[in-house]
This record gives sequence, structure tokens and C-alpha cells, in this order.
Amino acid sequence: MKLILASQSPYRKALLENFGLKFETQAPRVDEEKLKKNGPAELTELTRYLALKKAESLTSLYDGAILIGSDQIAELNSQRLDKPGTVAKAVEQLKFMSGKTHRLITSLAVVSPLKTSVATNITSIRLRELSNEEIEAYVQLDQPLDCAGSYKIERAGLALTESIQTDDPSAIQGLPMIALTRALFEMGLHLPQLWSSK
Repeated sequence: MKLILASQSPYRKALLENFGLKFETQAPRVDEEKLKKNGPAELTELTRYLALKKAESLTSLYDGAILIGSDQIAELNSQRLDKPGTVAKAVEQLKFMSGKTHRLITSLAVVSPLKTSVATNITSIRLRELSNEEIEAYVQLDQPLDCAGSYKIERAGLALTESIQTDDPSAIQGLPMIALTRALFEMGLHLPQLWSSK
């Protein structure tokens, strides 16, 4: 059965590639900013809503396929930390997060013709007390402008952390692979089938 990743994220694509799965990518047909405004106010529910809407937006394009949608929000003191977009905003975010524990809320939606599965992973990450010099040098190095929380944990961003608590390290990069494996199993697909199709 065909797997479709409803995302243009290079990080999510790399996770699936490293997992050995054969899949296609397609940008979800949604207005994400509009969905954020009209969706649930509670952040965990918002990520679940967005992940599902992304996956469902491609059902008419891929009849009979398994569609994978995901969404991630960083949160500190009930404040949503969106992708910074600029160097200045990334520096500002990291200064705000320095020495504190924030949450990465990552939700996954897997939609097939017979079943829909939605799962959420919450990772707690505490950043070290960071100097302004460290923050500015880090942002220049990794350019984490498209990352919720303004860091890339798979690169030098790990050096900013003091501790990480998670049930699924892959969720930090935007796609919880343990939950995805479980969802595929529940849909009757097993890894030997998916690997042998490559």
C-alpha cells in the first residue's frame, strides 16, 4: 500500500528515509495559519487537529493510500513558540527559553481507507543557562529559522540542552516514529512488507 507523507519538511522526510520506508511526499492542501486561528485553543489538541487536517487534505488525491500528517508546537509557560522565521526572532526565543524547561508537543495522524489513528508525544527539554554569545553563535551556525523552539536537536542544538525526557527521540525532529510503527501495525502493515517494497 502506498505511503504518502503530507509534509514538505526535510526533517520528517529524512526520518522516514532513515527508517527504510518507501514513500512519497506531498504538501498538504491546507491553510495552516487559518487552521491555527480556528482550531482548538489547547495546544495538545491543536497539534492533533492540525496533523489530522494535513493528512485528510490529500485523501482525494491518493485514493486507497496511507496518509501521514504531523504537527509540532513548542510551548513554555503556556506560550506557543512558533518557527522564528528570522535570526532576530530565533535569538529572542532562545534567550526566553534559556535555563528553563519547555515542552515539544508532536502529534501524528495516520489516515487509511479503513482506519484513522492519532497519537501525541510530549517531550520535556531543559536548556542550559545560555550566554548571549552562545545563542548568537548557535543561531548563525545552525540557522534554525524553520524549527519550533529555534534549535536543531540533531545538529549543534543538542549542545544547548541540559536534559531531555521523552518516550520517543524521533518526535523531537517532528515525526514520532514509534507511534507511526504502532499505527501501521494496527492497520495490518508490518515492517518486512514495507522494507521489501523498496
